[in-house]
Amino acid sequence: MNGLELSKLYYQQIGRPMLEEKFAEYLPRLAAGLVGEGSECFGFDDEISRDHDFGPGFCIWLCKEDFDEIGAEMQKAYDSLPKEFMGYSARNTSPRGGGRVGVFEISSFYRKFIGSCQPPQKLTEWLFLPEHKIATAVNGEVFEDNPGHFSAIRNSFWHIIPKMSASKKLPQGRLPWHKADSTTTAAVCAAVMWLPQIWLWQSL
Repeated sequence: MNGLELSKLYYQQIGRPMLEEKFAEYLPRLAAGLVGEGSECFGFDDEISRDHDFGPGFCIWLCKEDFDEIGAEMQKAYDSLPKEFMGYSARNTSPRGGGRVGVFEISSFYRKFIGSCQPPQKLTEWLFLPEHKIATAVNGEVFEDNPGHFSAIRNSFWHIIPKMSASKKLPQGRLPWHKADSTTTAAVCAAVMWLPQIWLWQSL
């Protein structure tokens, strides 16, 4: 069983019953899942190779109004959940890996990774947004999202990524040097991708 599967079962059997008991009125307005940093969010962990933060845990995402109202109380309830589950020991959280699970405000969660709660709207904004940051914001799995706000932001990235990637790496839909040899083509692609970053670094 990988970390994502473990976390989903932990939420279904332990987390959601707690929410139903203590925060029933907020349940229709929250989202839950496991997204963000850690190899388990990418599905790369297994019985042989597991991230140092492997273990049962999940994220709860609230709108700002609800987070301000009951975020701290919900986090306290989350912290009181059983640490061991199905024979798996408590999440082995490292100092660097803390804060990856628990209760989050939706906009703040996305800003942590991409600096905004919406995808880039301009090509110039997209050029300076590292791909691994985008991947971290849209990986994992959403177990449930009753209001749909968290998933709407997440899904908007999937709609825009192919279009923006083509604009970034293939101007006007194709390479004008498509008949060039592979070495030349690779060099020009690299220039298209990295010259804006180099220009920015030199201007700082």
